[in-house]
Amino acid sequence: MELLLLIDALRLEHWPCPQQSLIKGDARCLSIAAASIVAKVARDRSMRVLGQSYPEYGFALHKGYGTALHARALVAHGPSVQHRRSFRPLAEFLTNGAWPARGRESELGNDLSPQE
Repeated sequence: MELLLLIDALRLEHWPCPQQSLIKGDARCLSIAAASIVAKVARDRSMRVLGQSYPEYGFALHKGYGTALHARALVAHGPSVQHRRSFRPLAEFLTNGAWPARGRESELGNDLSPQE
């Protein structure tokens, strides 16, 4: 039986079996949808554990997403060793000292000083 890796929108380099990348794969394939749910649950659990080591960032609440709470923690404490400095919004913040305004977050403006 030949194996085929079904994957959502990406391609894994150096993977030892054939693969098929599907755009919107989680909507087109039940196994991709199930894997997506498992990955999100595992990520959320990892963020709660990480939150125990870095409680000042609120990882257990925002799970690492770019929320206003997360941005305020970064302004107040700077990035932890766990933060990806290659992530564009964080890289721009570290370079410019201001968060790039995007979507709903733009309503916040750049005033992300810690709230009392």
